[in-house]
Amino acid sequence: LLGPLSRSTGSSAPLPASGGVGAMGVVSTGHDGAAKPSSFKSLDIELLDAAPVDRKVERDSPRSRRAGRRRFLCAVVLGASAAAAYIFVMSQWKGIAVHNMLGIDARAHSYAGLTMENLTRSIHWPGCGLEPWADNCTLPCYSKEVPLQVADFTGRFPGKLVSYPSRPHPDIDTVELRGWYLPARADRVPEGRRAPRVVLQHGFRENSNNWRIVLLSYMLRQCGIDVLANNFRDHCYSDRSSAHMYEWGNAYPYDLLGAWDFARSDPRGEMGGPVDGAHVGVGGFSKGGFTALSVMGVEPRMAAAWVDGSPFLPGPAWQHLTTKFLRKRRVPAWLTRWLVGRTWLDIDRAALDRGTNLSRHTPSSSLPLGPDTRRPLYIIDNRGDATCPMSFHEELMDVLRVIPEKYTVQEGGPWLSGVQCHGNPHCTLHL
Repeated sequence: LLGPLSRSTGSSAPLPASGGVGAMGVVSTGHDGAAKPSSFKSLDIELLDAAPVDRKVERDSPRSRRAGRRRFLCAVVLGASAAAAYIFVMSQWKGIAVHNMLGIDARAHSYAGLTMENLTRSIHWPGCGLEPWADNCTLPCYSKEVPLQVADFTGRFPGKLVSYPSRPHPDIDTVELRGWYLPARADRVPEGRRAPRVVLQHGFRENSNNWRIVLLSYMLRQCGIDVLANNFRDHCYSDRSSAHMYEWGNAYPYDLLGAWDFARSDPRGEMGGPVDGAHVGVGGFSKGGFTALSVMGVEPRMAAAWVDGSPFLPGPAWQHLTTKFLRKRRVPAWLTRWLVGRTWLDIDRAALDRGTNLSRHTPSSSLPLGPDTRRPLYIIDNRGDATCPMSFHEELMDVLRVIPEKYTVQEGGPWLSGVQCHGNPHCTLHL
C-alpha cells in the first residue's frame, strides 16, 4: 500500500522505528528533499487498530432480549388476527353460499288465496309487474294483449289443483305433490280421442304460478294439449320434505316422475282417464329443464322432452352465477376463482351431510341410459343468456352427439336465439 503512495510523490523516507502508520502516518519528501507529513494522516486510519465490536454480547443484553420478545409477540398477534379474520370471513361466505344454493325461501313459495281465475292478474309479468298492463311497459318484448288473453282464457277455463305422490325410491322421501291440471281447448282435440299431455316443471326459486309456466300452459292448451304444472317438493302447494332444501338431481327427478306417472295413469279420473306413456311428455325451464333431461333417460316410456335454458350440472351452474356476482363487485379474479372453487366443495359436503346427493341424476349421467328409439328432444337456448351460458348448451350437445340412436335432437335455428325481453335473455323466447 505504502509503495504506490510514496511513488506518486517522490522517494519515500524511512519510517521511524518507534512510530508506525497508526502513530505517525506516512512521511514523504517533496521536490526540495525536505521530509513532511503526508496528507493521509487526516484519514481515519485509527480504525485499523480499533478493537472489534462483540455483537454476541450486544444480542445477549437485557435490552436486546426485551426487543426480541416484543417483535415475537407482535408477530404472534398479527398471525392470530389474520387467521381469525380468515376463518370468520370464510365461515360467513360458506354460510351465505350454502343458504343460497340449498336453503328454501318460504316467502317466495307462499301463494295463499290464488286460483286459476285470479292467478294471471296476481303475478308479475316482465317489464310491468302486476296488472294493469299497458304497451308502454310490455313493448317491445310483447303486447299487453298477451297477458289479457291469458287472463281471459284461464278465467273461463280454470282447471283445478290436483295432488299425487312423488315416484317412490328407497333412498328418497315420498312426498305428496300438488300442481295445476289445465285441460286443452275441447275444440282443438280430435273427436273420439284424448288430448296428449305435457308435464311442465318450473325453475330454481320458482313454482307453477310463475309467468313462464302460466304462459306456456296457455299456449299448449290452445294447441289441444293438456297440461299438468307440477311443483317440486317444498315448493308452493306441495308438501314439505324431511330434508327441506333445494335438491337438484337428488329428489326432484322423482317429483317430476311422480307427476308424469299421475298424468299417464290418472288414477282418480281427474284428467279424463289414462293415456299411453307415448302421449305424455315433459317440459321445463332452467332447473326444470335440467330435471326434464335427467328423467328422459331413466323413463323409457316418456314420449318427448322440451327444455329451455337448462343448466348441465348443479356445480358449474352455481359457480358461473357466483363468479358473475363477484365480478360485478370487482373482486380480484384470483380470489374469485379460489372462493368459488373451494365453496362448491363446502356446498356439496353440506348437502351430503343432510342425505342429499345433488348430482345423483344429471343429464350427462341419465341421457345415455335411454332406449335406442330416437325419441324427440327439443333444446332451446339463448346466445346471450348470462344465467345458463352457451357453454352449458355445448356440453349437453357433446353428450347427445355420441348417442344419435337414442334421441332425435332439435336445436339450433329457431331453437337457438339471441333475443332479450326487458334485458332478460333467460327463458323468455316463448314470450
